[in-house]
Amino acid sequence: LLAPAAPVVTEAPKPVTQIVGGGNVGKEEYQRLGLFSQQENHMAQCKRWRKMYRRGGPAMACVDAFPQFVLSNGYEFKCEEGMEALKDRVIEWADQPHVNFDSVIWQGVLDAVICGTAFQEIIPDSGQYGIWGLVPRDASSFEMVYDDFGRIVRYNQVVQDGIYGLDRRVIPIPKERLLSISIFPIPGEMYGASLIERAY
Repeated sequence: LLAPAAPVVTEAPKPVTQIVGGGNVGKEEYQRLGLFSQQENHMAQCKRWRKMYRRGGPAMACVDAFPQFVLSNGYEFKCEEGMEALKDRVIEWADQPHVNFDSVIWQGVLDAVICGTAFQEIIPDSGQYGIWGLVPRDASSFEMVYDDFGRIVRYNQVVQDGIYGLDRRVIPIPKERLLSISIFPIPGEMYGASLIERAY
């Protein structure tokens, strides 16, 4: 039987519509990190939401219910037909004591519910699995660098705020090295919705 040839994709398709506010890639540091920019506002809000979570209260008990619900009955790895061998390798990797996959899931869900988007570092190694583990990080220290169409170019971790942007220390991170998780994505926006923001 004859079938049409598989299409050859030489570059990623380019959308026509853009995200509101435009991208931040290529902008000068002071433009990207202005006091009223989306990035600056989101990072400051995340710090505030995390502080509110630590204080506790009825709303925070609702926040805790999300990771409890996700992990209460355990989890199961699924795969497409014919990929069982790969699934078995993933299970072997997740069962390693240092991976602590239950904790990775718990923290990912919790931070996504608190901050809207959680960030976990993918740590590679040269062993049999290629990935040593996933390390949850403080979502309030990360900003996305993206183009006008909302495509992630890289991530930045702000490890030192500085004063008005002075002495600010930023670690650029390739997009392949971070896993970002949003439980409640908002159409047309880069960050997910925070339940704490919605509660207050």
